Amino acid sequence: MGNLLRDIISRISLIQVLLRCMGIVLSYSVGAHLTGQFHASSYMGAMLACTSTIVVMQAEDVRDSIHRGWLRVVGTLIGAIIATTYLQFYPFTLHGLAISFCILEVICMAMRVPDGGTVAAMTLIIISIISQEIPDLPPLKNGVLRFVEGTIGVFIGVGELWIVEQMQTLYHKKIGPNRKTRT
Repeated sequence: MGNLLRDIISRISLIQVLLRCMGIVLSYSVGAHLTGQFHASSYMGAMLACTSTIVVMQAEDVRDSIHRGWLRVVGTLIGAIIATTYLQFYPFTLHGLAISFCILEVICMAMRVPDGGTVAAMTLIIISIISQEIPDLPPLKNGVLRFVEGTIGVFIGVGELWIVEQMQTLYHKKIGPNRKTRT
């Protein structure tokens, strides 16, 4: 039982936990503040920024984080463009959402967007639902806000992971390759 407990505790990095928590708090704050400047649903900006941060923080290293972040930004852009274009000409309807989604799927397949355009689809749906909930929000502003919020979350997530890597590098240099850490 003692070895199992030590093994479990050895997997936990309090520095990573605290930095990731700070990344979420920062993403929430920036996303909510940004969106709150333009319309009342600041929680949407917070949610999208945090979601992007979480996705990027799941990476193994900064390189993977940048790759995930890039896919998230591209997917968000595709979804925002399609949703904004549709909503610029037509009000939200379930049929319009379905048609927009089909168009998005075809475009993502044709462009070989990784993950089948999952992020693009989520963005399209989020923008469409926000448009339904807040009909006086101009579609272009809605699309741009969603793109910016997602991109902010990506930058915060990549930055957080970079800081974690730098701290781990410093820690390993400090203890040296020949010294063992306590478990």
